[in-house]
Amino acid sequence: ALSDKTGVQSYSQAVLSHATSLEDKLNAMFTMVKTLRMTLSLAEAEIYAVRFLMELGEEEPRMSGNPQLDSDISSMIVTVSSMTDDSILNLKQSQDKKLLMLMNL
Repeated sequence: ALSDKTGVQSYSQAVLSHATSLEDKLNAMFTMVKTLRMTLSLAEAEIYAVRFLMELGEEEPRMSGNPQLDSDISSMIVTVSSMTDDSILNLKQSQDKKLLMLMNL
């Protein structure tokens, strides 16, 4: 069960040490972050999630109040607000498993 932090950690580590596919590794890492959040180990979940992102070659997340993050959010708001409803509804969903997993963090 996902609420069994010790069991999930043990299982995830076993999967990570033997996994040959990125998909298996992503699922193990995501499950560990999800378990830590569910067990309210939020600081540990954040540390694990950042480590997870770094291992995947992603940039370290920007914290709220970061001027560049605020600028990027404002830019996205302008972009989306200028799109029609139909344009938004017809956007293609990404099939990239890595991207989808990252979005779920």
